[in-house]
Amino acid sequence: MTKYKEVGLANLVVGTIHIAGISLSKLLVQPKMESMYSDFGKSVSQSSINNYLIMIIAGIAVLNLFFGFKNYFSVQENDKFYKYGQITVVLGVLLLGLHVIYSIYSIITPIYSFTKQF
Repeated sequence: MTKYKEVGLANLVVGTIHIAGISLSKLLVQPKMESMYSDFGKSVSQSSINNYLIMIIAGIAVLNLFFGFKNYFSVQENDKFYKYGQITVVLGVLLLGLHVIYSIYSIITPIYSFTKQF
């Protein structure tokens, strides 16, 4: 496997993880949290930081998928796509860590505030 295919595969994996994480968060976790809020009579406050973070992560995920397809499936090897692919993999991994930390914080904090009230 050439270095172009390795970076392309890494791009595809990181991009897919990002898309799956955002999708699962928006489709499964957020509705459950909203129903929990409504059961306790609380209003749901959406943080603009969360929305911006998700937009940035989605953009990096699309870039990862784009460079992944370009590097992995391309017949002609291109150093420009290879370099950008490396950069987006590193950015993707860093943003993945940031997204996990922020998601845990945004889920734990409201639950902690509910238990503090009772």
